[in-house]
Amino acid sequence: MTTNFAAKHFGVPRTTLQYRLSTKCKNKGTTGPYPVFTTTEEQDIVSWLLTMERRGFPATYFALKYKISAFLAAHPRKTPFKDNVPGSGWFRGFLKRHPQLTIRTPEPVTSASAKVSEKNIREWFHTVKQYLIDHGLIDILLDPSRVYNGDESGFSLNPTSKSVIATTGARNVPIVETGNSKKNITVMFTFGADGSVVPPDVILAQKRLSKETVQSFQSNWGIGQSENGWMDTKNFVKYVTKILFPFLIKRGVKFPVIFFVDGHKSHMAIESADACKRLGIILIALIPNATRILQPADVGVFKPLKTRWFQVVQNWKLNHKFAEVTVKDFGTLLESAMKLALTTSTIITAFAACGLYPFNPDAVDYTKCIAESYQDSYDASGPSDTIPNGVVAEEPPKADLVVPYGIVVEALDMLGPEKVRLYSDENSENLSHEDRVLSFVYKNILRCSNNGSAASDAEMTVDSLMLDEGCSGDELRQNTSGYEVTEQDEDNLLGTGIINNQIINAQQLNIEFTTSPDLTGKTESHISTPEAPRLADFLDAPDVLKRSSKHVNYQMQSHAVLTADERLQAIILKENQRDEAERLKKEKAEQRALQKAKLEEQKNAKRELKLKRKAEKEVEMQKKMDEKKRKAEIKQRKQLENEAKNFKMRKPSLKI
Repeated sequence: MTTNFAAKHFGVPRTTLQYRLSTKCKNKGTTGPYPVFTTTEEQDIVSWLLTMERRGFPATYFALKYKISAFLAAHPRKTPFKDNVPGSGWFRGFLKRHPQLTIRTPEPVTSASAKVSEKNIREWFHTVKQYLIDHGLIDILLDPSRVYNGDESGFSLNPTSKSVIATTGARNVPIVETGNSKKNITVMFTFGADGSVVPPDVILAQKRLSKETVQSFQSNWGIGQSENGWMDTKNFVKYVTKILFPFLIKRGVKFPVIFFVDGHKSHMAIESADACKRLGIILIALIPNATRILQPADVGVFKPLKTRWFQVVQNWKLNHKFAEVTVKDFGTLLESAMKLALTTSTIITAFAACGLYPFNPDAVDYTKCIAESYQDSYDASGPSDTIPNGVVAEEPPKADLVVPYGIVVEALDMLGPEKVRLYSDENSENLSHEDRVLSFVYKNILRCSNNGSAASDAEMTVDSLMLDEGCSGDELRQNTSGYEVTEQDEDNLLGTGIINNQIINAQQLNIEFTTSPDLTGKTESHISTPEAPRLADFLDAPDVLKRSSKHVNYQMQSHAVLTADERLQAIILKENQRDEAERLKKEKAEQRALQKAKLEEQKNAKRELKLKRKAEKEVEMQKKMDEKKRKAEIKQRKQLENEAKNFKMRKPSLKI
């Protein structure tokens, strides 16, 4: 499309199009201060922030400042930051440059819930569907009046406001609590996929109910009691038999029906499963730790209900001089909030978002699955080619920069004489960031001299620039986009560039010739550059969450259909396994006892043998001592006899 035709077709002035296509518009630079980080570095920051969000650890403003400060401390550069810590102004500009990022309020998720993967959820859908097919109940999923979801939720009697209107600059804004804000009442709700609402069941932490308290609730509501005010097996069975089942009968619902619940112990009890089986209610437990994804009550119903509850309570307090909300007022206020929040469209939309009706696993929002949900586009080595939201990440800086021949020639053509004069000036402090970058590229790549000094470029001409092997003179003239190439220059074009009337060898520019597979027969130049410090090295992310195969929820059949028969079979199987384990334990204990007795016997035998040898040795030593003593006595007796004999022989000589 020509410029004139485009101007007429789109109603844009021809001069405007010409200006937009000219080098003046392309190289006009940007206004404002110089950016601190390059485009690649900022893209590394964006990739890191998105990765932290996907892995369930979204970064805060202070975490981002800490990471950037650590990078700048390790690799100093000139920045307007105080102590290398970016301020709020830079952060606002960063969000403006990257509109895919914004400030959001996170949803707290437990570690166990964060480890649920898309694969686990799809397997649960397959298990439920296969069960219904095997038992001929798949037609239930086609009737919204036969699909229900039940769950409990707590309501504060005296909720407090998080923000109020006060005097500008006031340091202390107290708010008086007329009641205990931590006192909650548990309410059991059940919703149908057709938008119906089953009368709720209120669980009170009271041993005795006054007449006024009972009369404050609707006649078709349930009122349960427990020690701590929470749902238990007794109250759940009572709710199913006294409230849910009569409601279904009154509406003329075809049985059996499906009742999706979470894995609370009151829902998984054998009494609950047995009661549901008798009444034609198929009790199905949602996959553990995934109710925030699969339960319609949590996904799309309770939030608007809690919002309306807060508004109703605040309006009631305004009309009653901020009096305390009591249990007697709870029923009336909750009924008002239910009328405002529990609309048919809200409930139907919640079931559709969870994939329970229509029964479709593809309708589930798997972006809530943190564990193994994404192929992360960011790792320790840096970002990949693509990231979510359609943002294409730039390649990280590499040691070798590939510059095709055509791009080098086109760059010289796009610069023009005005930019050449501007970039030839050694003082580039007054240039914009883009102009400084282009000036650096021009001085260090496009312009070289044998002695390393900058020659005058006021009248720059490119007589030849040849980086391709085997290119003819005609092809060169066509590729150089208007630059004249003489016949004499064509003889010396192989591996040589003539810039500023000076012959520059490829080795002098540190250029290596390699054949690119993407360009048929074309040759590309590799310009070696020193490896720069990477910001991505300082932006490390936590490991991807993954649930262990030994997790306790995989050992419990809580994700299967909880009919009474199946629960009974599971209990019997578990008892048999427990008995078998006890038997094996006893056998091992007996074996250990026998082995211990045998070892003790061997030890006693060794001890007796040792004592026997010791006694024999002592007897032998005693014999030796006795023999030695006897010999000593004999020797002594002989010595005395000899002395007496000698004495007798000396006696006659004395008489003489």
